[in-house]
Amino acid sequence: MADYLSPTVVQPTIPNADMTALERLLLTHIFESEPDGDGLYFFAETSPNDQIELPIESLRAALASAEGVASETAAFVQGQLKDVSDDEPYVHIDLSGTSYEFILCRDQHKMKAHPGFRGDGATIASTSAVSSAFPRFLALCTNWKNAR
Repeated sequence: MADYLSPTVVQPTIPNADMTALERLLLTHIFESEPDGDGLYFFAETSPNDQIELPIESLRAALASAEGVASETAAFVQGQLKDVSDDEPYVHIDLSGTSYEFILCRDQHKMKAHPGFRGDGATIASTSAVSSAFPRFLALCTNWKNAR
C-alpha cells in the first residue's frame, strides 16, 4: 500500500496575538509546533493531522474564549460538538472533509501587516503545494473560500 505523505511548513511564524485560543488548540494538534519569538512555527514532517482527539473541556473552554470573534473555526467546532454528549471526556474532530487552511486564512490581513512580513515570506510549503510568495498564499485563502 502506498504512503501518501505531505510534509508541510507554514510560514511565517504565526504570532500568538493573532490566534484565538481555539485556533491555537487546533493548529497545535494538526501540526507539530515550536515556539519562535512571540509566536508559533507550525510544520508537519509527514503530513498534517486531519483526525484529532481533544479533551472536550479544553475544547469548550477554547471555544468560549473565542466568543465574539468572527471565525469559521468556531462555527466548524460548534458543528462538530452538536452530537457530542455532555458525559464524553474527549471529542473527535474530523478535518478530512475540509482543510486546515480555513483556520490559517481568518487573519490574512494581520499576517500581511505583521512586522516580520517582508513581502516574500508567508507561505504554506508542502510537497503538494510548492512553496510560494505571500500573494499566492492570499490567493490560496481567497480561492479556498470562493470554492466553498
